[in-house]
Amino acid sequence: MDLIEHLFGASDVNGVSGNGGLTIGVGRHGDLTVLSWPSPSYTDQLMLVASNALDVRERRSVLGDPAMAATIGIAWDDAGDGGFSWLRDAPWEASQAWAEPDAPVVATAFTRADLGLTVTVTDLVPPGRDVWARRVIVRRSMASPVTGARVIFYANPAPTVSRVPQLPFGDWALDAYNDFAALYDPGSEAVVHFRPAGRGDVATLADVLAPPPIDYGPVGAALEGGALAGTTAATLVASLDADYGPGVYLVIGADRPLVGHQVGFDETPVCAAVDALVDNVQSLPERFPGLSLPLDPALANVFRCDRSIDDIRGAHGWGGEAADAFLDAADGVLSGAHGAAGRANEALAVAVDLDAAEPGVTFYTGVAATARGAFELLGAARSDGFAALRAEMVADWSAWIGRAHLPKTEDARVLEVSRRALMNVRVGTDADTGAIVASVSRQAPYGLDWPRDGAFFDAALDAAGFPEMVEKHAMFYVQTIRREPVDPEPLLNADPPADPDDPSVTTYPAWAWEMNYYADGLVGGNIRFEIDNAGLTVWGLLDHARYIRHPAARTAWLEKVWPVVGPATELLVRWRDPATGLQAPANEDDNAAYTQSLHGAVTTWLAIDRAADAAAELGHAGEAARWRARADELSGAILTDLYDAETGLFKEALDAAQNPGNAPGGASSWLVWPAELLAFDDARVQRQMAVNLDLAEARLDPKNGGGAYVTKMLVAAALALDDPAARARVEAGLRTMVNLVATADMGVFGETFVAVDTDGDGVNDGFSARVSNPHLWAGTLVYLTAMALYSPERITDPLATAAPPLAEGGGGCAGGGGGSELASALLALALLVGRPRRRRRTPAGAA
Repeated sequence: MDLIEHLFGASDVNGVSGNGGLTIGVGRHGDLTVLSWPSPSYTDQLMLVASNALDVRERRSVLGDPAMAATIGIAWDDAGDGGFSWLRDAPWEASQAWAEPDAPVVATAFTRADLGLTVTVTDLVPPGRDVWARRVIVRRSMASPVTGARVIFYANPAPTVSRVPQLPFGDWALDAYNDFAALYDPGSEAVVHFRPAGRGDVATLADVLAPPPIDYGPVGAALEGGALAGTTAATLVASLDADYGPGVYLVIGADRPLVGHQVGFDETPVCAAVDALVDNVQSLPERFPGLSLPLDPALANVFRCDRSIDDIRGAHGWGGEAADAFLDAADGVLSGAHGAAGRANEALAVAVDLDAAEPGVTFYTGVAATARGAFELLGAARSDGFAALRAEMVADWSAWIGRAHLPKTEDARVLEVSRRALMNVRVGTDADTGAIVASVSRQAPYGLDWPRDGAFFDAALDAAGFPEMVEKHAMFYVQTIRREPVDPEPLLNADPPADPDDPSVTTYPAWAWEMNYYADGLVGGNIRFEIDNAGLTVWGLLDHARYIRHPAARTAWLEKVWPVVGPATELLVRWRDPATGLQAPANEDDNAAYTQSLHGAVTTWLAIDRAADAAAELGHAGEAARWRARADELSGAILTDLYDAETGLFKEALDAAQNPGNAPGGASSWLVWPAELLAFDDARVQRQMAVNLDLAEARLDPKNGGGAYVTKMLVAAALALDDPAARARVEAGLRTMVNLVATADMGVFGETFVAVDTDGDGVNDGFSARVSNPHLWAGTLVYLTAMALYSPERITDPLATAAPPLAEGGGGCAGGGGGSELASALLALALLVGRPRRRRRTPAGAA
């Protein structure tokens, strides 16, 4: 069920915040576990390699080493010797919640009864500023023995600009080669931690195999003389931009005077953590006989490393004392070192006035391409203060989510989870390009835009009333489609599938989308022709037209996407198996094998069917007729070769053990929605949906172990089944999803859910959300299920509902109404009569 975690590592992200640029993830014990900049997609700037051990979810922390990530510690004074501990560690007890119902502000509360202390850590990233703000409030009870307290902020960044096409692991699996240097600036009481571009960047597979050397410049030269004095560090900080140029610069400071600091050489055994991860991957076939891994486990050896900070210091002749900041903080007192390079970490200490009305401190981290830019962000945040930044967030996000169409239900939990699903999608959306990641988590490597997922994100955003986001995202796909054939890359790609027109062709075809992309269009994964990706993306580009109220604007939209819809559809039309009339073999749903299942057949038909309708609407009569004929042939082949007349059910052939997306019931549900290959009241649809509903209920029963993508079935069932008893079962499934599958505190989902025993009685009674939490598609499908149940018209007949309000300056093609209510009503009536409707046809050749 959670094989992906045992391949790539387990994510610890329970809450997120971001502005489309800087994006953070907060773990369930308050650790900062994602710090992605300049996009939700790339690049994570933290030293963090999560474990992939089989028992990783039974551990308090998934970190490969406790010195990874960023966390908070408390040093306290009492009548004795006092003490120090990290909030993430026992006996601190942690709880988490969204601090704002309509904004991504994460609050983690920690308590220790023996100390009489409660610590609340609030994390946010305000709109328009690449600043991570972490507010720490320390309160003591009347009976507390604590007489004084210091907050210690610890961070282990590994700034990098490295990305390798088709190997989207560089910002964690290569952390031994990320990072550069960190300096404490006494004048600003801030640490600048940075990595300039162009110094040892890893950009190709050859670089992975033999990482380039790194020139540390003036900082490296200064360290040859021993530990850095404060004046030396200040001089180096003042000339960083001149000496190193642009890259990634993090500047970290507090809003209160410091009582201690430490910038040290990072001794975190990152290579040991990577080696353990590789060992675990390579042991899986032995531990699970018969398991077939989606890649050769021997290839994982390329990520093994042997590069300690002592090796780096020795190679460069860096002397002096600058102790690892995590180790240095163990006694609650920081030693005051000013700089380190190679791999560095840092800690800042602030004394808290426990008698103050709000006893606490805020730490700010500004991130920019230059040191000057990052210092300016820190300065502005200090000047404005945390309350102002939080108010900016609440105003921006409340206005945004206030526009959303939400399911018409009084179930508070359904509404809460639906709102949060939409907000998480916005957090995962790149502000510049509109790309939407599968998850902000990096293990598994889901910080990428999958066109398959993206089609459903856009369906949800259209249903919710955010046309400007849909259109920007669609233009990302228009720009990123592969326009020329490409050769396979040695070591990374299999031989391409046989081209139906010319089996001698040795390239991947043009006019398909890649497996996934970074937000700037760089290729992410190494599976090069997923036919369902192509089919669903064509559908998504065309389906947006159903939400455009004005006929001229609708036509303009179709013409805008036609330059890629046309060639992509031609590829799908010609990718035909002459023996059966099905689609020819290709990749399906992230599987390396070339297969020919219902998964690819339904999505290929969906694209050709909708494209034929659009071609007719735009006056392309030749394409419309030819594509309609191919759609009818393919639907006939589906109903002949992929339908079992004896059972009355459709055949699904992909292996769910390999990939959560292959879960049974998914493809046959897509046949119902979004494809609508058969009318909803067709006996075959009703029979399949009844079986799929049984399957969904079984997966949602903890005694059966768990599942994935159950809501693919629930969405289709909600739209296709009119029987009150069946709809009540769909509602029950939705309630299980929001109350038992979603995390209880934050309402987020993983790609999969695994049954667990929550009360220790030996019987599974709940679920653990796993694989790249928060998984945005999983959350989106829950929102779509709720809409299908309670507001189905937003999916099936959106122009019958009120026009969504336009975002300021956006949604050019999807304009809303205006003028008097009477004029708007008359216009709506005219459009209801005259607009094209989706046909629920019985295909040619169907019984």
